[in-house]
Formats: sequence, C-alpha cells, structure tokens
Amino acid sequence: ANSVCFCPHTGHRVLATCQSSELAVLQYPKLEIGHIYEHPNKFYQHMTGIEAVWHPLIPDVFSCGRYGGSDVERGIDIMQASTGKTLWHMKSKDL
Repeated sequence: ANSVCFCPHTGHRVLATCQSSELAVLQYPKLEIGHIYEHPNKFYQHMTGIEAVWHPLIPDVFSCGRYGGSDVERGIDIMQASTGKTLWHMKSKDL
C-alpha cells in the first residue's frame, strides 16, 4: 500500500491506497478486508504516490486523486466507503 489512514470518526476502519490501482477499506482490529474498489491511482517514478483521505465531517466518505496515465481523466473523486460509489468527480480542468 502507498498509504493507510484510520477513520477519524470511529477508528474502526482503515483506508488503504494501493499501487495496483485499488482502494481498500479494512475493518480494524483484525484488518479484514471490508471492500476493495478499482480506482486509477497508478504511481509513476516522477510523481508522489496518491493518498486517499477520510472526509473530516462525514464518516462514510473519502476523497482520492485520480491519475492513471493518458487514457484516464485526471481529477479528484469523492467516494462513499460502504458502496464505492463516486459521489462527485472534479475534473483536472476544474482544479
């Protein structure tokens, strides 16, 4: 994993950003996989790894940058942890 962070609301979930273009929500303390979502967050040697972070006010929501090469639209996704649904996508031209 590129990065991991505990849910600040309960501390019972861990959000992991993986180099394999996946995001994982793990259940703490056993670190069982709750959900795995495909997400274009490839790491390249000339970039800093992309890190998903929990929303500071909404317990089931997180955000993650989107970068997967020339065939993927760059931007930021706001996602729901329990379903993997993208709630909002900011395109790179809007940033």
